Amino acid sequence: MKKFNLIETLNAYGFSSATSITGCPLFTLDLSQQIEVAFYGVQEQTLRIQVVFNSEKTTCTVNYYNGSLKPFKSKVHLADKRAWNAICETIRNKGFEMVIA
Repeated sequence: MKKFNLIETLNAYGFSSATSITGCPLFTLDLSQQIEVAFYGVQEQTLRIQVVFNSEKTTCTVNYYNGSLKPFKSKVHLADKRAWNAICETIRNKGFEMVIA
């Protein structure tokens, strides 16, 4: 049985990779969709997911942004399958879908 690798999974789902200010791996994904808002019409909803690993790549901090500079949710996870499940669940709760790139 193959061991789960969060970094490979992030790359497979279209997260762009970079290096953070501290020299640690940083992965970012921007999602957007058109939504119908009562009395306002069609508007664009955006969601940015930012995953920053520690230098050993054993833990990660996941920040979720919805158009502002301050994240509406920030969580620290071990870099395992549970972290990926939490990311997918948060994305699903905001009305978006994860699709393999």
